[in-house]
Amino acid sequence: MKAIHLPFSAQLGRYKHLAKKVNRLLKEGTFQLLSLKEQRSLLTKLRDRLKRIGQLIPQTQLKGALAGVALLLGTASGLQGQTFAPGVTSPFGIAPGSTYGFQSFADIDGDGDLDLLVNAYDSISYQNNMVFFENLGTAQNPIFSADNFQVNPYGIESGYLTQPILADFDNDGDLDLIAGIQYGGGFQFQENIGTATAPNYSAPQTNPFGLTASYNLDSATAADLDGDGDIDILSGGFYGVLNFFENVGTPESPAFAAPQANPFGIVANGLLAIPHLGDFDSDGDFDLLAMNYDYTAGGTISYAKNSGTTTSPNFDIAVNNPFGITSNGLTVPIPCSADIDGDGDLDVFINDYYGTVIHFYENLTSPSSSTDRSLLANVKLSPNPVSSLLNLHLESNTMLSKPTIAVMDALGRTVSSKMLSIESQTIDFQLDVSQLTSGLYFVKIEADGKASMTKFVKD
Repeated sequence: MKAIHLPFSAQLGRYKHLAKKVNRLLKEGTFQLLSLKEQRSLLTKLRDRLKRIGQLIPQTQLKGALAGVALLLGTASGLQGQTFAPGVTSPFGIAPGSTYGFQSFADIDGDGDLDLLVNAYDSISYQNNMVFFENLGTAQNPIFSADNFQVNPYGIESGYLTQPILADFDNDGDLDLIAGIQYGGGFQFQENIGTATAPNYSAPQTNPFGLTASYNLDSATAADLDGDGDIDILSGGFYGVLNFFENVGTPESPAFAAPQANPFGIVANGLLAIPHLGDFDSDGDFDLLAMNYDYTAGGTISYAKNSGTTTSPNFDIAVNNPFGITSNGLTVPIPCSADIDGDGDLDVFINDYYGTVIHFYENLTSPSSSTDRSLLANVKLSPNPVSSLLNLHLESNTMLSKPTIAVMDALGRTVSSKMLSIESQTIDFQLDVSQLTSGLYFVKIEADGKASMTKFVKD
């Protein structure tokens, strides 16, 4: 049978017809009533037709052709985007049941899956608590129960705090805890003096490591934003300012420089900004998801893609309601992300600060195993899954100078990092991962301003 080659006008017409149908379903609120198979089928057809016209249509006309489904397809900044399922409420049995809440996911008990920690107000005791919900399922099939929680466990001390950050700030293999202070600004830090599987948090310290308070409130997110192997902090607050605290210390001994306001092209809008960093497009660097609040519009979710590199971030102009992720009419929506289903990409959670439910957006995009083929022609990890020693074999298209090899967890946090003092196109290296808890991890390789990531599973 002869292949039928449609003229461009016909291809554009087919795309617009299907886009109009999906837009109508979204407007009527019936898209989310379709089965997941039907949703994926429609999105697959849309992406296929978009790909065909995207190869032919001038970039100046692309915006008009995308119409209202651009954000659903994740194409606001080009054709390579993400696809998220429509939001659902209280997934996996998650039901915090408390108000004024800030949420975070991490493997707090070291059993290989992601648990939930919520800093929230208890209307019965009239105080703020850190409430721990253990994941009773697995890394791929999480299960939470509203009746299975602990209040201020493991020595955690709460108060009027914001987003809890669980990360290994002193590089000793367990998760420490830092959170912004809600009234007055600043940070509260508790070191984990226990272990990865039996955490025990020390007495809190205020503004350690050179951290300073922003105006009246700090709500922070943490990541190795500049790719130097330690954890930096980006904190939001009032009056459209995001403050970047660069970690100028070491992975074992953090020390934060004076804050920089809205660096790397970041634009924060509104009365209040709450940031969250994550590699949402699986290209090896950290993008910015944020809530911007003002009195008129309330809270709006925005997304700024990092179009720079892992060592030199540069954020695009933010777009609102990215990938179909919205505030759901919430006055103050609190964003966070985690690979909650263990499929290698970041899913998004939006918490209702004034309510008692969490909205969940599953990332349906399949991430590539390597994010930059211009850097790496071939990366092999073996054995995978691994229990102790992970062998890395790398073959590059070009000569690599002093590559950095880092291990990152499912939340994008650096677990270990090492720079190799070599210049070569072929590298063989062995990583000792025996101390890691079970779960999904990534090996990130950086050299000459480029990066690649390959995932592995720790038994």
